[in-house]
Amino acid sequence: MSNAGVEAIAVITGSFLSGNAAISLARRPLMQPGAMMSVYLLAVPSLFETTSSPDQLVRHWSRIYLNGHIKGPIICLSTTALYGLAAATKYSAGEDWGVFAAAGAITVSMVPFTLTVMAPTNNALFRLEGEVKKGHTPLVNQPMVISLVGLSLSDVAINLEKSHGSLLLRSHAQGSESSKMTSLSLPILAALGAVGYVLFQVVYNLYFHPLRDYPGPLLWRASSLPWKLTLLRGTMHHDLMRHHQKYGDTVRIKPDEISYANGQAWRDIHAHVPGRPEFLKDPVRLPLAPNGVMSILVSDTRNHARFRSLFGHAFSDKGLRAQEPTIARYADLLVEVLREVADTGKSVEMVRYFNMAIFDSIGALSFGESFDSLKNRELHPWVDTIHKNLKSVAISHVLRSMGVEFLAPYLMPAELRGKRQENYTYAIEKLKKRMQKTGDQGDFWDRVIVKSADGNQTGDGMSYGEMINNAAVMVVAGSETTSSALCGCMYLLCKFGKMDKAVAEVRSAFAAADQVDLVSVSRLPYLTAVIDETLRMYPSVPGQPPRVVPEGGAIVCGRFVAAETRVGVSHLGAYYAPYNFSHADKFIPERHLAGVKSDEPFRHDNYAAYQPWSVGVRNCIGRNLAYAEVRLTLAKLLWHFDISLDEERTGNFLDQKIWSIWAKRELFLEIRTREFSM
Repeated sequence: MSNAGVEAIAVITGSFLSGNAAISLARRPLMQPGAMMSVYLLAVPSLFETTSSPDQLVRHWSRIYLNGHIKGPIICLSTTALYGLAAATKYSAGEDWGVFAAAGAITVSMVPFTLTVMAPTNNALFRLEGEVKKGHTPLVNQPMVISLVGLSLSDVAINLEKSHGSLLLRSHAQGSESSKMTSLSLPILAALGAVGYVLFQVVYNLYFHPLRDYPGPLLWRASSLPWKLTLLRGTMHHDLMRHHQKYGDTVRIKPDEISYANGQAWRDIHAHVPGRPEFLKDPVRLPLAPNGVMSILVSDTRNHARFRSLFGHAFSDKGLRAQEPTIARYADLLVEVLREVADTGKSVEMVRYFNMAIFDSIGALSFGESFDSLKNRELHPWVDTIHKNLKSVAISHVLRSMGVEFLAPYLMPAELRGKRQENYTYAIEKLKKRMQKTGDQGDFWDRVIVKSADGNQTGDGMSYGEMINNAAVMVVAGSETTSSALCGCMYLLCKFGKMDKAVAEVRSAFAAADQVDLVSVSRLPYLTAVIDETLRMYPSVPGQPPRVVPEGGAIVCGRFVAAETRVGVSHLGAYYAPYNFSHADKFIPERHLAGVKSDEPFRHDNYAAYQPWSVGVRNCIGRNLAYAEVRLTLAKLLWHFDISLDEERTGNFLDQKIWSIWAKRELFLEIRTREFSM
């Protein structure tokens, strides 16, 4: 027989075993522990036998259990053998054999259940039948027989009495016994029903789902459970990177979700295509805010365009020039604060300082006033709330996808409860203060407040609820991402020995500290390459929310993908893939320089796959601001200080977990004030 024939028979018999479980559980089977005949449906011949005489009744019961006890396991073992043969053939051919091995394991797992749990019932019935065959009349009391056959009918009880050398059946009410048996049966039926449903879903996802032909790890294709557990652990980025290195640039990571790692996917999913509906963000992954209204992060196509238009001026080149004094002020203040801890001979934990500087800056740009973290030498509590809120969002997503989000208040760890609302409370407080100010403040809200006057009656501005949501989004997007980029730049420059080259470029370009400004630092090619390479190895937003394929389906990477499928591009999956970038695990800023990227070994690098700011109408609106803050802050630090890494205390800084953004570990740097030669 051909291998295809073996596979077909194995799948058919395996589907018979698992599918019938669901069918039998949809009925009201006569089942106690041990009645596996209702799973196999092999008892049908016995059910049609006559029971006109009492001795036939015992044989009838025994036949039912015999079919489940003997024939069922035989089919299980035979099917397992077929699965094993198919798996061995796949393995010898170098193909994916895990599916058949797993199917065999699931199938054979039915056997010990049948032979152990059914044994007490079967053995007792076999003994009864043996006595009947010998002409004996066994004396069996009512509770014994009820417990053996597990009949849960409320008006039937069984007495076996000796009468004229035969067995008689007598029926009468036994409410207490039947209630007891019913209570025992329901948990078992529920458990078997759950098992049957899971097996049915696994078989469907692996063999019949529209995405069945996409490669990926077996368990991830079979169930969404591995994906959910990975999300909760905060290791999704590492797992996706590993899967893309093993399976290629297209990987099925959930029964209904595909992860890509190439440039074509960026265009097909995120770019605007005339006449085609937009791939919207997954509403399950990114639900509306607590007040139930939209934001620039979560909105439909029309409202997103409105939000983007209102904020557009603040993030334009003109708006950036107006914001330069604010950006420079907090970069200079960071330098002043670091002078206090420099030259002490002790390394400094820099994640805290970068968070303080950027959070102060984004506070001034968002609300017209700083959080005064650097001034007080203390990180604002909103930063901690942001991280805990994003972690709670991951837990809520998993519960929402299972239809039990109402359990979140009970299952959420105590330290995470209420953090989502607390995050919005901070935004409300700051926004109220900002709205009380009159005139332009040179921040993000100047244009928004003007357009939203008189309660946004024109509809061109924002409602108060929309302003709150967008305020919360802007703080997270504008602070954590930029501080992560600064941390990544410092770590990678020190770790890979590129610091001296970056310092030389900065110090040769500026004779004095006051010459360092936004325009001049934008002309430093190596510094820009350092930032670009940092965003490849340590992207500020490593977790990319998936998009939903619109109605009618769409072509993604040359293949039709059905509507409602979740699709997305994995940043780290694409950036660390050897088929996209040479020496992908090395920090090489030179690969981004115009005069080098066309030379070996970088000429074959797939730069289309590198999109740290996303693509299309929903790309990062704050890209220019982030570049400006990182360039200016980095240049000022390299001009003023000699910086090196305390490797022993830092360890592998890139080994971090994520919940939408990096849960940054500590970064210890040794900071010494620059010495000027006379």
